[in-house]
Amino acid sequence: MSEGTSFESQGSTKERILSAAMRLIAERGVGGLRIRELAREAGLREGSIYNHFPGREAIVQALFAKLESGLSPLGTILDLDTAAEATLVALATELRTRGLAGFFRATGGAYVEGLVRAPGSLQLLRAVLAARFSDPAARRAYEEVFYPDSMKVFTSMFAIASKAGLLVAGARPEILAELAVAAIAHALSRYHGDADSARSGPLLVELLETLGGLAGSVRPS
Repeated sequence: MSEGTSFESQGSTKERILSAAMRLIAERGVGGLRIRELAREAGLREGSIYNHFPGREAIVQALFAKLESGLSPLGTILDLDTAAEATLVALATELRTRGLAGFFRATGGAYVEGLVRAPGSLQLLRAVLAARFSDPAARRAYEEVFYPDSMKVFTSMFAIASKAGLLVAGARPEILAELAVAAIAHALSRYHGDADSARSGPLLVELLETLGGLAGSVRPS
């Protein structure tokens, strides 16, 4: 596994499987993940893989779910229904202080920093985004993990901004969230052949900052 990834094995068989899957997807794409090769890469019998996962789709989803939480600036997926009140108050304060453009510039920057700390994560994200229209495992990872989790985070952020009176009139948090998620997917896919986030990272930050600036009704003093 690439140095710095967040899936280093800590001894459990399940983590060994996910680490090996991460390596294979980074090298061969989602379509290159096969149970036989995965078992060989993890140093396990094929039966051991199925003891923990029913198939490759479940492996990709588990890997992607772990990745998404690890890249969140909060260390978890933000959800208005479950977030602690202190977290929501802190986010509202940040929004008022930075303004939407500054807030989303910082949010995008934190996301990119997570990718820099875990180089293999970028390859995994790109592999899933690239294959989501052709590979069932990638499509499920996108539709059941990346998209709903990302929508939940950004809808929550824009809803907090709306409650604080920081959105332009008529702006709907869920539509702004759709634009933010599309911006992330585009930025991560734009320079697919790059080995790191040197170009996609700044693009991601600029797209989110621009969206925040367009959606914001007020600017920080």
